[in-house]
Amino acid sequence: MKALRLLFTMIFLSGLFVVPAQAKAKGGYHFLPLVTQANTGISLETQARQAFNRLAPQLLAAQKNGTIVAFEPDLSAGILKVEYAAGADAAVPAGLQGLDDINAAAALVPHTASAGPVNNLVIAPTFMMVLYSSCFSATGLGASSHVIGSLRDKSGRVVTNLSVTANPTGGLFACFDSSGSFSELIPGYKMTFNIYDPSSTLLGTYVELVPSITFSGLNEVTSVVSGSGPKHKAFEIDWWHSNQDAGNTTLFVTKTGTTSGAGKWSTDFGSTKIRGNDEIRIFVTQDAVFTFQRYWYTPATYCMPGSGYCGLNGFPAQPARLTFVHAGVSHTYTGQFDAGGWFGTLLVDNTGGPIFLTAGDTISGSGITTYKLPNLTAVPNYATDVVNGKSPANKYVDTWAKDVTNLVRSEVWTKSNAAGYYSSDYNSLLTLQAGAPYSFEVFYTDPVSGNETDKFISVGP
Repeated sequence: MKALRLLFTMIFLSGLFVVPAQAKAKGGYHFLPLVTQANTGISLETQARQAFNRLAPQLLAAQKNGTIVAFEPDLSAGILKVEYAAGADAAVPAGLQGLDDINAAAALVPHTASAGPVNNLVIAPTFMMVLYSSCFSATGLGASSHVIGSLRDKSGRVVTNLSVTANPTGGLFACFDSSGSFSELIPGYKMTFNIYDPSSTLLGTYVELVPSITFSGLNEVTSVVSGSGPKHKAFEIDWWHSNQDAGNTTLFVTKTGTTSGAGKWSTDFGSTKIRGNDEIRIFVTQDAVFTFQRYWYTPATYCMPGSGYCGLNGFPAQPARLTFVHAGVSHTYTGQFDAGGWFGTLLVDNTGGPIFLTAGDTISGSGITTYKLPNLTAVPNYATDVVNGKSPANKYVDTWAKDVTNLVRSEVWTKSNAAGYYSSDYNSLLTLQAGAPYSFEVFYTDPVSGNETDKFISVGP
């Protein structure tokens, strides 16, 4: 049984990305690209979230031992912000070494820059801003115009700035400077942009306050999502939902509406039930110049058996609870979901030692029902370049094979049979050699709950 679809073959360092040789690991703020090749089948945010989840155990471990102070994914920009501890340069793992400049990291991510009207005398700028992100896009700025901007907090203090040049079509994707902090668009902050033509003539000044946009309600059964935003504003809201089918297709639904006089919004996406880890993104048009967006992933878990890590999506800035039962013993972790709705932890016992999750362990937490981790395996057949393994019966799985020697990582989407066996054929992608080092990944999404289990299996001499 083979139901295969090749998505793409990518060259990776540490299984995620390639950072140029000028990357440094000195104390301070650094930035890593999470996505370096586009996959048109899913959004950039989802690609970045998948890459961040794979890095999360390493990030949490480095934070625990004091190598890094803090980290924050900027999924809409496709980058990871990391603050290194002073004097810990040599201890920063290779997979967490980034660039000093946020715009240099963002330039490695395949963003789509729209072309606006090209006119250096009459401009029609439009800015697409993302809440809790350092980065944004803009069009209609005038060919090769220069943009100088600032971001002020509620006290009027300038917390960050930028100086960037638009492309020949009058568009750009840029980020506020983050050399001193994780500077991002927070509700109540004020943005100011001055646009100059190539001769340094001021073409216009544009000022806007960052509004508050929230997700506060979800009914998965009726597919209704609700929240709040600025009053009497037009909005568009998008929903991405994996169909879990042979073609690995995605259901994409767009709805529009207007926020109420109380600043509330609610959207019914139809008859298909919303699943955990679905992406919801809302765009609120503040005026003719500025549109603000915010994205969210619906409640579900991501667990990595063998690494002692689990993450959980939930409502941003709300209390988070994650409980797992391993070897008959229950362990509970509490905290708060971040601005992106993420909470994650390394699982440890009462002595501080790591706990490695295994098939049959149960996970529960804020916004999710109890979930039992499935059994996922991968065994290479070197004679046929096929990887066989176990997964839940009659279910689709995303499988990867990474040639550690040549840094080639290839993906095959496949389905298990009624007995729970799958077969991933890499014959046209990789030549598997006995004794060589490979890393195999089996990524399973429960088609009902959306909970994700990501199992890595390494082989070698």
